[in-house]
Amino acid sequence: MRDAAVCISQLTTSSDKSTVDRLCDKSTAILDYIQRYPAQLSADSGSGVALGRALADIPWARRATARPKFYPSLLPWYADQTPFYRPAEMTRRGLASAVGSVQPVTVADVSDLVQQAFGWDQPPPVRRFHYRPRSTCDNTFGSVRPSVFSVGALLFEPFDI
Repeated sequence: MRDAAVCISQLTTSSDKSTVDRLCDKSTAILDYIQRYPAQLSADSGSGVALGRALADIPWARRATARPKFYPSLLPWYADQTPFYRPAEMTRRGLASAVGSVQPVTVADVSDLVQQAFGWDQPPPVRRFHYRPRSTCDNTFGSVRPSVFSVGALLFEPFDI
């Protein structure tokens, strides 16, 4: 717990940052801490609830705002004004190519233990995947656009989207 105290004291000493920037720093510190000390996820958070369970219920995790280098450049990237999410609302960075346009992605790669703690080791819900082709069709340009739209119409007809 001493390392957590050091991180927190470093965060509180820089007063020239905006509130959102400070919260982003805290989010990064939390993720860094549980990456270094994954056993702490099962430690009591002070209210009789394991730290991992307590973190699962609050929006603290930042999403990646920039596309990973491996993400297709022609596809849109998930964007909204929400800076923090509950872990269950996100997916791991490794799945960005599959759902990066329709779901928030973790800001960094995380260990297997952290993935398991927050359910990031599971594939995203199927409902997320049917939005991805639509997003692809909506962002296709050039001479292939009419072909993509006709295939898209066939794909989306059963979903009425």
